Amino acid sequence: MVSDALDTEAWQIRGMGGDWTSPMQVALEVALSGGHEEQAGRAFASAYMMYGDDLRFEEAERSYGDALAYCEEHDIGTFAVCLQGPAHGRSGAKRTLGRMPVASVMRCSISTSLSPWNRLRPPVQLRRR
Repeated sequence: MVSDALDTEAWQIRGMGGDWTSPMQVALEVALSGGHEEQAGRAFASAYMMYGDDLRFEEAERSYGDALAYCEEHDIGTFAVCLQGPAHGRSGAKRTLGRMPVASVMRCSISTSLSPWNRLRPPVQLRRR
């Protein structure tokens, strides 16, 4: 519950233009230390999405490998798909960086595994900090 609350708080802080990284890091640490796999997957995915949305692609890329490995190791498919999805995931980052051919291949390769919610989400909305 603590990890989920901190994750939600990080999203709220980000929405108000504040520094969301500290509560998100604590959310991840709490989930990992308590062995709460779903909450850790959520925190990993949320951090990756927020880094990408904030155009902090270097930080997003650093977190991606650990996040995906954790999700795959713990069989948390929902959050693994979030990391790879077209709206917030790697294909969205590649598209934003002007790497459309890579983004298109990535998007097509995972689109069949996306939930209806992830298929209907609008394109990523980026904001500069």
